Amino acid sequence: MHRNHETHALPTDSDEGSGGQPVDMQAFVNAVRYWWKIAAPSAVALAVVAALAVWYFSHPQYTASAWLIIREKPEYLLNPQVMEAPGKFVQNQMELMRSPPVTDPVANKAEVFATPELSRSGEPAELLRRQLRVRAMGQSDFFVIEFTSEDPKKAALVVNEVAKSYLVLQDRDLSLRMEATITRLEKQRADQQQSIESLRDRVQQKTKTLTGVDPFIGSAQGVAAAIQDPLSPLQNQIVGAEIDQAMTAAQVEAEEEMLKRQVFEVPASEVEAKVQSLPEIAGLRKRIGDTQGLLKEHERTSANLAKNQAYQYLLKQKRSDETQFAKRVGELREAVKADLEKSSQMKRIDEVASMRKSLEAKQLAVTILRDRLEKERANQQVFKGETVELEFLRSDYEAASKVFEAINDRIVSMRLEQHAPDRVLRFKDATPPLFPDEALPYKKMAGVAAIGFFIPFGLAIAFELLHRRVSSRRQLELTCRVPVVAEVTEMPRRISSNRPSAKEQLSRELHLFEESIYGLRTHLMLAHATEGLCTVAVTSAVSREGKTSVAVQLAVSIARSTGEPTLLIDGDLRAPDIHRIFEVDRSPGLCEVLQGSPLEDAIESQFTSSLHLLTAGQLATVAHRLLGNGEFPRLLEDLKKKYRYIVIDTPPILAASEALMIARAADATVVCARRDFSRVDQVSEAYVRLRSANVKIAGTVLNGIPPKVYSYRYGSYYYDRGFQHDMAVATGEREYRIEKSDAEVS
Repeated sequence: MHRNHETHALPTDSDEGSGGQPVDMQAFVNAVRYWWKIAAPSAVALAVVAALAVWYFSHPQYTASAWLIIREKPEYLLNPQVMEAPGKFVQNQMELMRSPPVTDPVANKAEVFATPELSRSGEPAELLRRQLRVRAMGQSDFFVIEFTSEDPKKAALVVNEVAKSYLVLQDRDLSLRMEATITRLEKQRADQQQSIESLRDRVQQKTKTLTGVDPFIGSAQGVAAAIQDPLSPLQNQIVGAEIDQAMTAAQVEAEEEMLKRQVFEVPASEVEAKVQSLPEIAGLRKRIGDTQGLLKEHERTSANLAKNQAYQYLLKQKRSDETQFAKRVGELREAVKADLEKSSQMKRIDEVASMRKSLEAKQLAVTILRDRLEKERANQQVFKGETVELEFLRSDYEAASKVFEAINDRIVSMRLEQHAPDRVLRFKDATPPLFPDEALPYKKMAGVAAIGFFIPFGLAIAFELLHRRVSSRRQLELTCRVPVVAEVTEMPRRISSNRPSAKEQLSRELHLFEESIYGLRTHLMLAHATEGLCTVAVTSAVSREGKTSVAVQLAVSIARSTGEPTLLIDGDLRAPDIHRIFEVDRSPGLCEVLQGSPLEDAIESQFTSSLHLLTAGQLATVAHRLLGNGEFPRLLEDLKKKYRYIVIDTPPILAASEALMIARAADATVVCARRDFSRVDQVSEAYVRLRSANVKIAGTVLNGIPPKVYSYRYGSYYYDRGFQHDMAVATGEREYRIEKSDAEVS
């Protein structure tokens, strides 16, 4: 025999890694294949129950909506140079609708607070901000404020109150800003009026002195035409600069006044998002997650959590971390809110400061132009004398009048603008919805039903992943790293029908079974013939894995094919089956021989001329005592002198450790694994024990393969009918008495 039990190449690490995914997928396939008869009806029933539960416990939801019109561009522009971008204005209005200045007063109203969605645990204003929705209707100027509630009247009430609060705040802000600007312009107009009257008196006195005529009586156009100022272009430039300066000064003063009274509020959602993004919070959250993972690991592996000190310590640590997390989040929330509000305030201050700098630049431009004008006038006065002074006074009077008219026109236009169409206006109030958003909560029902449907299959998958049943040759080779030397089909089933098709099916299944046994026998004899293979032990990890069936059929196949003396030994002393399968007496047998009884009396030689039996006998003591005293190896040496081949049916490795003694004494050991029954971890453990005991392992036999699967994988190659008939007559079909139910007992 070939003494090295590593004859067959095992899968490498890379093979194992590449096969990990198919093994996992096999668990899913097995879950469906084994459990679908139970899981499918359970899944349907659970899905129906879950959907009905959602329907029964869910309440209809009503969504009320109010429509607004928000124009990107106003119909009248106060100051186009400092006007904000249209898109930014719209975005600001949408955020303003959800801001605390709008939602807090609404949430504090008793009728709004009674809304079911706002009266639950939590801050009503914060709940309102989270549940309030503002959205644009496509690319139009229409915007919708929406709120969903179980009470349709409350939904409409909340939306209308929010829209009202927003419009009041928006109108108040715009009105205050415009009134502040008009107030400053009116003050400038009054100052300019005084300047005009002063210049009028000076022009009148100077003209009377020089000409004796009052310039403001009669036709002033003649005087104006007679007196032409050569510095008129420069004077017009100064007028334009002064008008621009006056308008900007009024707006800057109004903005500075508004800044003093402005309250800076930051949306809670923005504060929360900023807090959650901080590295400190991420670190605390990771620490809690790590502790939670350790707790789950203890819950999975520990039997008594109450007395597990490590678990209790981690539990206290988790509670402490959560308390610290909540406390720190609260502290950071206040700090972040203050920082954001300060940042918003500083941004607004910078904007006003920028406007102030622009005003200072315009004031400087006016100053420069006036200095230039004064220099030009001084030069002309040297050559023209007192006559030019009248021209200068007349020019100053006309410039002041133009500035006054410009300021007055702006005040009039702003007063008119107050009555112009609003940039933001209400289009449609919300009314209580007559119908719920959904007649049935289809989405929730479908989602819960899907979860309920997959729960039974999930449990089946978890069971299969936990037990990891052997389902294929590839799985054994990849996961257990053991060679599979042969696959054996299921034992043919007995049929009571006399139909030709049934007999044909039985004949085909019997043929496939015999061929699979022949394949195992051929492999063993060819792989080990040069080493003088004599004894083969057939074992398994646990019981009911078909080892007895394989041992019996292997012995029958060897005896039939070789014609050499073959002995089948029932080494399963605790639960023997061979005497029942062959319908012979149980004793005397192996137990009696090991205790000193004659070997000739224990061997049953009536089955066939080439196949003899040695049953287990009656066990009267501990099996380890009989097999551990060295008598069994000596018995095998004596039997080898008489029999060319010896097949031993051993107990299962994991349940009966004496199987290791029998397997160690044999020339080769075959480990049986039953498809859809054996577990991967048990087969692996059996291999570990065999190798630890220096047992010579020939390989694994995967039995219980369905005939259709075996035929599909390896094909069929039948004898012709005449040969089948001759073989049936020659053998009398005596070997076919082994029934499937008997063979699977062990």
